Amino acid sequence: MAGKNVFRRFKNIKFDNVTIGGEYEFGMSPWTMIFLIGTKLKPTTAATQYFDSENDMKVTIARELLGMIVLEKNAQKKLVPGWHWEGARYSHEHNTQQFKFEKQSAFQVEFYVRAPKELEEKNDKKGMESGFKKLANGFAKMNNFQTSDLFEFKPAANVK
Repeated sequence: MAGKNVFRRFKNIKFDNVTIGGEYEFGMSPWTMIFLIGTKLKPTTAATQYFDSENDMKVTIARELLGMIVLEKNAQKKLVPGWHWEGARYSHEHNTQQFKFEKQSAFQVEFYVRAPKELEEKNDKKGMESGFKKLANGFAKMNNFQTSDLFEFKPAANVK
């Protein structure tokens, strides 16, 4: 299989708050969809007044918005029947310690979701694309990525 592309990529979907891309390796079993979720987070002016320090803000971001525990917990609630949670990780150099008062910062996380066995057995590429769109829509609606008085979320220009 040298030189042969075994990944199927889906066109990125840009929402108001995040950009989501996806792919799966159809040469491997089970089929596991990788969701690339990119956003640009900017603490608002109100955040500088609300938090005692930049460190307090980072702690809140980790506990309530973009920490791995809260991200995974809320992402699992968005799964559609038949799809199974496999895990998540921060992309590249991204983490909850990168944010600063009133500065916009790119952030990307990856979600791994196992597809229903039937899709793989039937080599159902349209079913995978439909699942990608449904799950991406659910992930974009997660409270973790919603603009508030303290934090503004904008879609990333691209995810990779």
